[in-house]
Amino acid sequence: IKLLGTADEASTDDRVHGETTVLASLNHPSLVTLYDARLDPGHARYLAIEYVDGPTLASRLSQGPLSGSEAAALARDLSEALQVVHDAGIIHRDIKPSNVMLARTSRRGSGWTAKLMDFGIAYNVSDARVTSPGVVIGTAAYMAPEQVSGAELTPAVDIYSLGLVLIEALTGEPAFPVMGKVPT
Repeated sequence: IKLLGTADEASTDDRVHGETTVLASLNHPSLVTLYDARLDPGHARYLAIEYVDGPTLASRLSQGPLSGSEAAALARDLSEALQVVHDAGIIHRDIKPSNVMLARTSRRGSGWTAKLMDFGIAYNVSDARVTSPGVVIGTAAYMAPEQVSGAELTPAVDIYSLGLVLIEALTGEPAFPVMGKVPT
């Protein structure tokens, strides 16, 4: 269950409704499933999403890089998920290891299925912008150059981020170093 804060500003409320709409509209084994939501003002707000029996990719990578076959399975799962997301006109904008769950499975090979989650800042290309012009949203270490510069977003920003995640999965290190507490 993803507990949501109070709707203290319109853009936060728009994001919550946006995430709910996105999750409810998509279906793929490599996307978390939304089962229920309560967004009523004045009540505890939550999203009831699929329970994933496994760690995040970030947690798994803290133990070391993935093998080539594990990274290939990760690439396949996330690429298929992104195809579904992009075909629906949605850009995730925050592909990173902590937004990927590794669900245990009996499938041959990796033993898990990668599941993309957290569509809180997803962008539907057919909707009005939720963020103000000039405001950049995402995780700096995984953002595409056009996302950082505030340029028009396309699915390419997610593909770029996926590439950075795969580099990290294979090497065990982020593609760009962290200087102090600031990703470069």
